[in-house]
Amino acid sequence: MTQPSAEIIRLREYRRHWREKYPEKSLLRLAQKRAVSRGTEFNLTLEDIVIPEICPVLGIPLIQGSRQLKDQSPTVDEFIPGKGYVKGNIVIISWRANRLKSDATLSEMQRVLKYYETPRGNLKETWLRHCWRLSKEAADLYSGARKILTNQTLTFTSLDDSLQLIDAGYTKSKQTMLTGHYLHNESRDVAIQLWEKRRGQAKYGSVSFTTFAHFVKGGSIDAKRSRRASVFGPCLQSVVITLLDKKRYSIDIFWRTTEFFKKLPADLCFIRDVLLAPFDFKSLSMHQFNCHFANVTMHPMYAVTIFPLSEDTIALLDDLKEVDPFFWKWSVKWSARYLCSEHSRGILKFSQALRVRKDVMSRLSPAMVKRLQKYLRTHHPRFRSDYEDPDDDE
Repeated sequence: MTQPSAEIIRLREYRRHWREKYPEKSLLRLAQKRAVSRGTEFNLTLEDIVIPEICPVLGIPLIQGSRQLKDQSPTVDEFIPGKGYVKGNIVIISWRANRLKSDATLSEMQRVLKYYETPRGNLKETWLRHCWRLSKEAADLYSGARKILTNQTLTFTSLDDSLQLIDAGYTKSKQTMLTGHYLHNESRDVAIQLWEKRRGQAKYGSVSFTTFAHFVKGGSIDAKRSRRASVFGPCLQSVVITLLDKKRYSIDIFWRTTEFFKKLPADLCFIRDVLLAPFDFKSLSMHQFNCHFANVTMHPMYAVTIFPLSEDTIALLDDLKEVDPFFWKWSVKWSARYLCSEHSRGILKFSQALRVRKDVMSRLSPAMVKRLQKYLRTHHPRFRSDYEDPDDDE
């Protein structure tokens, strides 16, 4: 291999020192060269090149003047690809972020993000991954200790039988209750007939049915209830089934609200085993099962429900602590009420909380109980407040 001449070596060193001394000029010159080579517009001046200390996309430090482009090297990027290196259309980001973006449009990047954010696997695995992901998502608001997330759409790729009522601590009586509240036979029967017709035509189209089998829980707005009971309408709203083509279909379900740790898995089992059971999906493959929520509640009272199903609960709790200390604190406090006897006094006269404790203790191994007890006792906030039985309205 031929060695570079002394003159070439000196020229390389000169260029390197020049980039180190004048990084803004270097970036401006490179942007101009790219604009010429691509045939796009260029009207930048040196004042437009302001190099931040941190990459605004990835949050990594920007390091100037390196001989070769590295992940942390600053680069000039078009905000709208193809518009050119013009005033108002450039950002200074890391080479790593620039490579990830490449020449993709915002719409394309959103599609990529949606694809990779959608958990893959069976129904139980996907629901569990959504549980931990949403636990760490920033709340739109808090109602007491409850994290509220608004306008959520979550996708599942399977409606298999991996998820069962027992995974959320329920028995078949829960499905009986949901059937009474949410199975509107007349509406579903019409949808079944329309679906058969649509399948016979073998072309795109959709059918839907309502799940309004009641209007107010408990009979009427003015019905007598306990002091703690709430008044509200149906959580589950409607079902849409779409025949995409001769081989594929998708399902969309709409909720007013749901509690995600405990109530949603029961809803999913009910939808699969009751609402959708009479529909003929033979020879078709499900493209997507999309759940649309106006509101999602993550109640720390029920966080313990997913502990027996998680591979490394303690590591996941530590991750939660890093991103949402408030929700982590309440999850620790509530979980300690179930698993640590010294913190359980406040729940002893409330049947719902006692059912949660009985269920979780029956599904956790003795070794896991000990590990969790140690963690909860170590991290408990050390203050007490009275237990409040939660509203039924998720």
